[in-house]
Amino acid sequence: MDGKRKADSRNKKKKKASEALDILAFGAHPDDVEITCGGTLIRCADQGYRVGVVDLTRGECGTRGTPEERLKEAENSRRVMGITVRENLGLTDCAVTNDEESRLKVIEVIRKYRAKTLIIPHWEQRHPDHAEAAQIIYRAAFLAGLKRFEAEGQPFRPEKILYAYNFRSFVPTIVVDITDQFERKLEAVRSYRSQFDPCASQDPPLRWVMDMDKMLDAKARHFGSLIARTYGEPFIVQQVIGIDDLVTMSFRTM
Repeated sequence: MDGKRKADSRNKKKKKASEALDILAFGAHPDDVEITCGGTLIRCADQGYRVGVVDLTRGECGTRGTPEERLKEAENSRRVMGITVRENLGLTDCAVTNDEESRLKVIEVIRKYRAKTLIIPHWEQRHPDHAEAAQIIYRAAFLAGLKRFEAEGQPFRPEKILYAYNFRSFVPTIVVDITDQFERKLEAVRSYRSQFDPCASQDPPLRWVMDMDKMLDAKARHFGSLIARTYGEPFIVQQVIGIDDLVTMSFRTM
């Protein structure tokens, strides 16, 4: 029996190790991460990192498309981006709330994938679900590290939280060069035909949706110009970043 228990324990550890990710990005709805940080996720995958995405809802209240369509589109986008895993927590669209049930679901997925770096929505948002998602995920990330907090999985706390830009302007802490990944970012966004293809539904899309490619291009060019690159994606962190080596820092000021 002791031998069997030890073998089971080793198998569980191997499974946890195989599930571990380097970066985990959260979005309130399918297509959110593609729009806000898709290029960064593609770049990280290109660099050999294990990248995951968790969508909080299925987007069932969206005017265009169905939840089933959006789940298929999310999987197509996952393949385009080359990310390792994608999950949907099934929270209620347009009713995302920072309550115990929602936090538990996020805690469990954080403990499951044990990614040291999280990318989450910025806390100031046009869509209430996005703002609530930021609060849920931040709190869950802290609680996930408490040994005595009862939830599935072993305690784990991420080391870094990056907030992704959407429709609110801010001065970024970090801009990631996505010049080589920008076309694939657009391809990933286009995976959501139900949302962004004017011919895919009888419901007309908003004007900014029809001009999605142009909007993403303009935004990425603006932030890319801040780091002397063609395209960039901006992020903000709430803490001060410490530097260990001034000589090898990967940025230039001239």
